Amino acid sequence: MEMVGFFISFRDNRRIVVSYTVIQESSCKEVLTELTEYFNCGAVYDLPSAASRFQVENLDKLINHVIPHFAEYPLHTVKKESFEILSQVCHLLKEGVHKTDEGLQQIIDLAYNMNKEGKGRRLTKEEFIQKMKAKSSPKKGFLWWEFSILKLVRVEGIV
Repeated sequence: MEMVGFFISFRDNRRIVVSYTVIQESSCKEVLTELTEYFNCGAVYDLPSAASRFQVENLDKLINHVIPHFAEYPLHTVKKESFEILSQVCHLLKEGVHKTDEGLQQIIDLAYNMNKEGKGRRLTKEEFIQKMKAKSSPKKGFLWWEFSILKLVRVEGIV
């Protein structure tokens, strides 16, 4: 078993988590440990499924260690497009673009272009927007999101 992935996860309050992950059978855990040494970042975790995971979630470590590696040694598989999108999103996050409505929409659009055929996506983009809207509370003054055909628009909550 081997899995390599580039992931973008959305949390509440515009928090976006980006990560690079490699999963191997536990018998190959040493390879994952070598990745922490090679990239000089990341951590190895044991999984309940007799597997181990190497993961880097730190934005600066991704930008300074992982992304330069794959820029110098490009992938030649379907993961190449996912890497390129992750790289774009990391740089947008570093610039603080996600703090604007347009920037957040740009990141959501990019994320929904990753791994289009993947099984891991539970929600369509429209369902995701609806979920974000439902989680926000206008009474607390948070922003909530409404998806329109033309663009994602911010709607001010009632304070």
